[in-house]
Amino acid sequence: MCTVHDEDKHIFFIMTMYINDVHRVDSMRAFVLISITGNDVHDIVDELKEIPEVKKVYLLFGEWDIISEIETDSPESLSTFVIDHVRSNPDVRLTSSLIVAGK
Repeated sequence: MCTVHDEDKHIFFIMTMYINDVHRVDSMRAFVLISITGNDVHDIVDELKEIPEVKKVYLLFGEWDIISEIETDSPESLSTFVIDHVRSNPDVRLTSSLIVAGK
């Protein structure tokens, strides 16, 4: 804090406040849809459940076989996660990542 005087000797206070950014995000959440080519869906689900970034995994009916809820630090770490842990599996045909925008 500092004080400033004008020519009439009025005192003004100038204050700088540092407020924690309440909108700062320490992590990001995404849902990754996974389509597989084989019948090893349960093996893939079991593998995903062992990875710390994976919060939940569900089997699906329809065009997609699996949806997994992922928590990472950034979009870059999400990309690394999907490439290293999901797309590296030869039974994975296609993925689609949906980043959560808010609650």
